[in-house]
Amino acid sequence: NGLGFVGDIIEHFGVRISPDGGRFVVDIFEPKSRTQNLWMYDFARGTQTRFTSGLAVDIGAAWSPDGKEIAYASLTAGSSSIRIRSALGGGGDEVLIESRNRLDVTDWSPDGTVLCITRRGEPTQADIWIHPLTGEKKMWEFVKTAYRESDGRFSPDGRWVAYTSDETGRSEIYLRPYPGPGTATKVSTTGGDSPVWRRDGREIFYISTDNKMMAAEIRVSGSTVVIGTEQELFTRTPIMSDYDVFPDGKRFLINRTIEPTGTDPLTIFVNWTEKLKK
Repeated sequence: NGLGFVGDIIEHFGVRISPDGGRFVVDIFEPKSRTQNLWMYDFARGTQTRFTSGLAVDIGAAWSPDGKEIAYASLTAGSSSIRIRSALGGGGDEVLIESRNRLDVTDWSPDGTVLCITRRGEPTQADIWIHPLTGEKKMWEFVKTAYRESDGRFSPDGRWVAYTSDETGRSEIYLRPYPGPGTATKVSTTGGDSPVWRRDGREIFYISTDNKMMAAEIRVSGSTVVIGTEQELFTRTPIMSDYDVFPDGKRFLINRTIEPTGTDPLTIFVNWTEKLKK
């Protein structure tokens, strides 16, 4: 069931909820300036505050585990950079890396030591890289094949990364042990995109190719992972891939298109677990 809308009916992208569930960051497209900046929403206060500004396209926020910082990608003509800023706003950015390739931040490791990044560009279109936040801070390849890999998300214990790959000819969800070595384990069976872990690490949520919100049971024993039952939670219409899961694992914040304007409010879904009891 949809609990209600959050924020204005405008173009939202890249929803990310804070570790304590009290706030979320979202990318908002601004038609007049043709830019895209990050905004912070506070659930309890019902307020929204600009988090970034300027002429760049700022996207893909990832919260630090303690909720004190936010990493994001800033795109300009011909280049992109990964930046870190205090979640309280204000102050300057720490620029971690600049590249001619597009870089997207997809996650911050649970121990706070590395970022998971999608690096886009030829010849492999997209690969998953790791950027350390200590030591030499030199980015290294985690998953790089002839196929497209993206959307890397750390398990709550930091020992696995869920991601999307099109090696079968369509997008599917896979797991790999972190930091490796190890082979990939396929999670989805009929296509999947945008993986998000439940906070206890026992399920991975994802969007199926026919636009259903799915949950796959995950069982880990040592270095072995077993994929259990896949279950459909609810159908998302129309198609949008931007969503996040609250810390309680029972509510979803989803970017949802409203017809006929084509604008995108954010919706909280609850009580999907009732379907699993039937």
